Amino acid sequence: MDTDNALTPERISAEILRLEALRETTVQQLAAHTLPAGKAVRRIVAVQHDLRALRERAMEQAAGNSVS
Repeated sequence: MDTDNALTPERISAEILRLEALRETTVQQLAAHTLPAGKAVRRIVAVQHDLRALRERAMEQAAGNSVS
């Protein structure tokens, strides 16, 4: 994920779509036996972590914007 502090709604949406696509691709590769299970699990956990962090940053930014 980019290190800029400001997240526009468009960037948030794009990043969510990218992460969800990566997760789906990983699941498909796992099902097709073209990706080892351990690597797939690590990748899915990393995607979930990134999604959670993205949501938290977006919420913090929204809270900061509503105060000003």
